[in-house]
Amino acid sequence: MATCKECGQEFTPASGGSGLMPSVPIDTCPECAKSAEAAFQSLLTEATPRVFITPIIIALNIVVFVAMLATGVSFFAPQSDQLLKWGADYGIQTLDGEWRRLLSSVFVHIGALHLFLNMWCLWNLGRLAERMFGNWTFLALYLLSGLGGSLASVLWDPSIVSAGASGAVFGVAGGLAAFWYFGKIALPRSIIKRDFTSILTFVGYNLVFGFAIGIVNNAAHLGGLLVGLALGALLHRPLPATAARSRLRIGLIYVGAALTLVLMAAFARKTHESVISHNRGLRCLENKFNDCAIEEFNRAIASDPAFALAHHNLGVAYMRKENYEQAINALKKSLELNLEVGARAGLS
Repeated sequence: MATCKECGQEFTPASGGSGLMPSVPIDTCPECAKSAEAAFQSLLTEATPRVFITPIIIALNIVVFVAMLATGVSFFAPQSDQLLKWGADYGIQTLDGEWRRLLSSVFVHIGALHLFLNMWCLWNLGRLAERMFGNWTFLALYLLSGLGGSLASVLWDPSIVSAGASGAVFGVAGGLAAFWYFGKIALPRSIIKRDFTSILTFVGYNLVFGFAIGIVNNAAHLGGLLVGLALGALLHRPLPATAARSRLRIGLIYVGAALTLVLMAAFARKTHESVISHNRGLRCLENKFNDCAIEEFNRAIASDPAFALAHHNLGVAYMRKENYEQAINALKKSLELNLEVGARAGLS
C-alpha cells in the first residue's frame, strides 16, 4: 500500500517501473493521476487550441504513397529506381544539384510497413509536440529535422538511397525530450508511458530496419534526432504561456538552423566531390560523350587520387578515343590501387 501525496488516501501502486522522469510523481493514486492528466490536457489545449499540422503531414505521406502504388510501385518492397522517381534521397544526385530530394524524400516511404510505423509514431508524438511547441514552430521542427536527417545520410554515405519520415519523426522525439528537460514540464505518467513506448517501438524498428535493409541509412535517424534536440532546447516555451515569445528570437533560431543546414550541405558537397564527378563521367560515357567523360574522371581523380574506379573508367574513355597509351596508363594505375587495397586487406 502507498499513500497518495495529492489526496492522502491509501492505494495499491500498479506494478512496473518508478517513473521515467524525476519531475513526475510516482506516489499518486489512479483517480488523482487521471485528474492530473485531464488538467495537463486542458493546459495543452489552452496553449494550442487546434492541432492541424500533424494530420496534414500524415495525410500528405499517405497521399504520396497511394500515388506511388497507382504507378505500379510495390506495396511492401519498392525498388530503388522506383523510389528515386518519386524523390528519394540519393546523395550522388542530391549533391549534384537535385537538392529538392532532401525534402521530397521525407514524404516517400519504402513500403506499407515503413509508412505505418512512421505515421503511427508521428500521430502519437506529433499531436503532443504540436500542442507544446505551437503549430508553426512544430512544423519548422519537423521539416528542419527531416532536412537534417537527409543531409546526415548524404554526408555519411552518398551512395545509399534513403527515404521516409524517420529522420523528421526522430527530430520530433528529440524536440519533445529537450522540451521536457529544459522546460521542466511535469508530464502525467500515463502520457509519458504511452509516448515512451511509442518512441522505443519506433526507434527499435527503424534501427533494425536500417541495418537489415541496404537502402536505409541510420545516419538520417541520428541527424534528425540531433536537430530535434537542438531546436527543442531553443524553442521550448513556458506552459502555461506567461508572455508572448519574441518573434525576433524565434526568427533568429530559424535563420541559424537554416544556415547550419546550408553549411552542412556545402561540406557534404565538398567532401564527396570526387564521387559526384565520377558519376557525371559515367553519364557522359553512357551517352558516348568521351571528352566530357575524360574531363569528369580527371576531376574525380584530382579530388581523390586513390579513386581506383575513376582511373579504370578514365582508361575506358581513353580507349574509346583510341588514345591507347593514356588508356593503358590509367588502367595500370587502377590495377595498382586495387592491388594496394587487397594487400592492406590481407595484412589486416
